Amino acid sequence: MRIKAFQKTLNLSILLKNKQDLRYLLGKEVMHGFLLLKPKKDAVFFGDGLEKVPVTSDRFSNIQKYLGKAKQLGVDSELNLGEQVFLKSKLKGVSLLPVSRPLKDFRVIKESHEIKHIAAAQKITGKVFALVLKELRTRAHTELSLARFIKIKGLELGVEDVSFPPIVAAGKNAAIPHHCPSKVKLKKGQSIILDFGFKIQGYCSDFTRTVFLKTVPSKLKMYYEQTEQAYYAGIAAVKPQVSAAQVHETAAKVLAEKSLDRLFIHSLGHGIGLNIHEPPAISPYSKDVLNPGMVFSIEPGVYDSKAGGIRIEDLFVIKNNKAEQLSSISVKLADMVI
Repeated sequence: MRIKAFQKTLNLSILLKNKQDLRYLLGKEVMHGFLLLKPKKDAVFFGDGLEKVPVTSDRFSNIQKYLGKAKQLGVDSELNLGEQVFLKSKLKGVSLLPVSRPLKDFRVIKESHEIKHIAAAQKITGKVFALVLKELRTRAHTELSLARFIKIKGLELGVEDVSFPPIVAAGKNAAIPHHCPSKVKLKKGQSIILDFGFKIQGYCSDFTRTVFLKTVPSKLKMYYEQTEQAYYAGIAAVKPQVSAAQVHETAAKVLAEKSLDRLFIHSLGHGIGLNIHEPPAISPYSKDVLNPGMVFSIEPGVYDSKAGGIRIEDLFVIKNNKAEQLSSISVKLADMVI
């Protein structure tokens, strides 16, 4: 059981609040609550009594009786000020020690069923992308209307929810990596970034393609082709025990061949699981080392405030000493022109 495995690493009691950590340990989603874990002791969930959990359940106000003679309690950094004040009022003589991302090392290596859920969610993104291409061939859209179309089609195909609000960014808006869709109309000759993902069993997918209506301006064509080369270079650089920073730098060097590294304004990738962004961080500043079982994105991009933007993104798992893709969707420019 995950709880017992995690408890073996503890040298003091710890109180967790992060919803994804709770889901990971309890094996189910809970609306709200706290999980007390003590070294080699039974776990206790503090909630409102309206949810069924596979551990002892009680009211938060009774936490003192479960701590015994403990003088310290590790406290999830997600607890708000009011919750910390409440704890201090209940736990006389107990020091509260802030703890950040206590399950980082546990959650970063995915179990086979976790990878299966992420891959299933990623498969749905591919199906929705195919529907998007078909839709754009027959009907005019704004960024906002296409974002709604993406969400609706995913839900119709059986996902729980979107991983994040779908991004549809056209023209100059495509130079903004996290642009919020607007009523801007999608036009011929623009780059249109489509970035979206869905959840299955709580696990997220993430996917990006850049498409064009009818024609591709020469500058954007060059941007796309170089971004595609950086994408493949990043994938090829992934191996067990390779530093995440090195993978980022490998892709960035390909963009630098055309002086586009200055237009690459975010990290090459991020881990994914119950959260849309989690370790490992594939960035120039990352201290993470890649290992089998890690699932992450590779997503180089070029962002020109005048011409527009390009991004290509897929998810990969380290398996058999390399990066194995969790989907098989074309990245060729010819397939992105509608």
